Amino acid sequence: MYSGARVRVPHSPHKKVTQYFFEYWVFLFIFAYLKIITMAVSEKHTLLCEQGGKWLKKHERNIEIPNCSTIAIDMTTIEYETPDIIGWNSTSSIMIEVKVSRADFKKDKFKKFRIEPEKGVGEYRYYLSPTNLIKENEIPDKWGLLYFNDDGKIDIIKLAEYQPSNLKAERNMLLSLIRRIKK
Repeated sequence: MYSGARVRVPHSPHKKVTQYFFEYWVFLFIFAYLKIITMAVSEKHTLLCEQGGKWLKKHERNIEIPNCSTIAIDMTTIEYETPDIIGWNSTSSIMIEVKVSRADFKKDKFKKFRIEPEKGVGEYRYYLSPTNLIKENEIPDKWGLLYFNDDGKIDIIKLAEYQPSNLKAERNMLLSLIRRIKK
């Protein structure tokens, strides 16, 4: 006879184990997927840094962007800013910031030295990205834009304009580079 009272049946411990096992594998899958994506982004970033450094040292359009005899790639120093590529020639310094994802590019504008450009390094500043990742109208004033095309070449999309830079920070970077070379 039905009395109207509900009877609770305890959950099987096997269901809980199965649920935890499933959640564990989902977590591992997501973690592995994100790690692969991160590695791919990181490898592409490294490739663009290397290619950008070689290009800045010697390229064909050196009238527009002077070749730099001294180049530093991803060099960490005492300074707050760590440019992906910075180069010096006899008349100026050129900084190239490599971006391989939209999220990284959008996050870049919140950096202290982007908000206050005079605290940044490089008298001429460029973004280097895969073709069409960054649009010309999205970059900050006085910045230039370079594209890494499918042929493995770097195209100048927009020339940077001169802007005052943090010479103390640049001097510290150069001294750090000299110390590393001496060792």
